[in-house]
Amino acid sequence: MAANAHQQGLVAYKSGSYEMAADLFSQAITADPTRAAAYHARAKAFEQLGQIQDALRDVREVVRLRPDSYEGFLLGGKLYSQAGKLEKARQLLSTALGKTASEQTAARKVIEKELASVGETIVQAQFSPLSGLPTELFIDIISLSLDAYNSYLGPQRSTTRRNPVVVATHVCRQWRKTLEVAPRLWSSLTLDGSSKPRPKARWWASRAVGLSSPESQISGSGQQWGPGLSKLVVNRTQDIGIQGLSDMLEELEGMGAFRRLEEATFSWLDGAGTTQVHQHQLQRVVTFLRAHATTLRSIKIETHCHLRIHFSLPRFGSTFSALRSLELRSTPAAVTAPDVYIPESLLPPVEDEGEWPPMAITRLVLVGPVWRLRFPDGSIGAPLLAETDCPALTDVEFGSTSPTMTWDIFSCNNLRHLRILRQIDQPTLPAPNLTPSARTLTTLSLDSCPALTTRLMQNAITLSSFLPSLTSLNLNGATIYSELLAHFASDHSPHLIELRLPRTNALPGQTIQLPLFGAVEVLDLSLCRWVTGQTLEETAKRLPKVERLNMTSCSCVSGSSVIGMVRAKRETIPIKELNLTSFELKEKELNWLKANIRNTGFRHSYPPLVDDGRGPRRQA
Repeated sequence: MAANAHQQGLVAYKSGSYEMAADLFSQAITADPTRAAAYHARAKAFEQLGQIQDALRDVREVVRLRPDSYEGFLLGGKLYSQAGKLEKARQLLSTALGKTASEQTAARKVIEKELASVGETIVQAQFSPLSGLPTELFIDIISLSLDAYNSYLGPQRSTTRRNPVVVATHVCRQWRKTLEVAPRLWSSLTLDGSSKPRPKARWWASRAVGLSSPESQISGSGQQWGPGLSKLVVNRTQDIGIQGLSDMLEELEGMGAFRRLEEATFSWLDGAGTTQVHQHQLQRVVTFLRAHATTLRSIKIETHCHLRIHFSLPRFGSTFSALRSLELRSTPAAVTAPDVYIPESLLPPVEDEGEWPPMAITRLVLVGPVWRLRFPDGSIGAPLLAETDCPALTDVEFGSTSPTMTWDIFSCNNLRHLRILRQIDQPTLPAPNLTPSARTLTTLSLDSCPALTTRLMQNAITLSSFLPSLTSLNLNGATIYSELLAHFASDHSPHLIELRLPRTNALPGQTIQLPLFGAVEVLDLSLCRWVTGQTLEETAKRLPKVERLNMTSCSCVSGSSVIGMVRAKRETIPIKELNLTSFELKEKELNWLKANIRNTGFRHSYPPLVDDGRGPRRQA
């Protein structure tokens, strides 16, 4: 039985099935614990799987069972070399050389070559501050630097972000050699369509799947042992071309690079392709995504066109059952742009858009896309999205978009981040209710949707729906009043750090009284005509921790009032950043502020900005 399992293990090892090989060798060892060859073979399988410590344990058994053979010492020397323990590796290799007979010329050459390589590495390592660090720990450290890079949610077209692993490979040859054979460090691939992405994709994927070179996979001579790509980001997709994108995805599929794809981002921003190219590529991308629907946890699509979708969001969620994050950004309908479509034919066919099971999605960003659905009676309209469709939501961002939403989507019990941009209120729907999510909400941004903000806040005040976990509040463009601000004061929202009130208006004839905001550090009062010298006097008293203040185009405030506030703040926590863009100051006032706000935290310019509804701009 031991011999049979051993032989099957050797076959599995040669075919590249290292996990199966290790299991078969384990069966052989169980049947015959004295079988040194099985320990030796299993150690080599563990080596291919990256389990160096397990491999070394088997090597010790080989040496114990066959102390006169060089093979255990040779393999042990190789493993210790990979682990970065070079002196131990040299010691074992020297022992292996001493156990070879003079006629074993082939074995001696192999050992002598390994000894020379280890000796050279030791000399090089003497000049490295990481010379004593084990390889596995070194790779763990580099992988930690990838966390912030891979979790980045900002604009994907940013060109200033460099992959830290690529940077590390340029430090020295030893680092490059070590990192290029660590597949998990190459699991995230970012491509730019304007800079010949296909060669980079091939090179990167070959390391993610554990091949020595891309050519070895093309020729069929390579063996895969890495997990492949878990994250794919493609920027300026239209610059790749229709056929170029299709060929690249097919090639990477052929390399086995997408076996565990979890995150995919495709952006058509900043590119130069035509709408026709965009449309063909979009359909190819959705087809590609659907092929990996069981593993994808995050999908992001950005486009400069109007994105029109011909099915419901719950149907999309039913197709992509593993999805936890969906982000769709496109040009709002109010802005002129061409249309691109995602037809329902790209999803699995259904008889009708009936009841769908709840989605497990936790993060949903819909800014711009328009959802249209053909109902059984032949009518076409926007499908309704309700809280029952996605009860697990924790992070929501809605822009000027369809589908129509019942406001109970704000009532998800675990909602933490809620951002609404330019949404039109729908007074025919029931009043929004934040009460169920009030205890967990940490970010609330109601940006440029004054009617909805008014109704939502009035309902929150009426129901006494306080937000004790809130850390960031943005009410850009809303109509505010003292009772509304008091709803977020320190006794109700003690952890509020950011308070942004740009372009807000006061109720006619009402003077706004600031309540105590004991934890607020960032205050934005730009383009607020209700802000006066008295407001700044209250700011110094009622916002004792404010360090960053934006007062762009606050036309009802004098320079002397600003200086008075800065002076008062010096007695508690001084102002570190002050933005007075488009703010008229006398020369003496300007010089005083420059001298009393440190570290270039002071910004000032004049003439004023004007806001005609399209955002603030410099007056001609």
